Amino acid sequence: MSQQANCAIAVIGIDIGKNSFHVVGRQIRKVREKGFSRIG
Repeated sequence: MSQQANCAIAVIGIDIGKNSFHVVGRQIRKVREKGFSRIG
């Protein structure tokens, strides 16, 4: 593999990681809001 291809794969991997992390973060926030509203 060329250096350029490796860089492209790394960038794509980082991008996917950011997106999935963002989605998980939103889900956690939703769960927290529901949990706190039940307690309160």
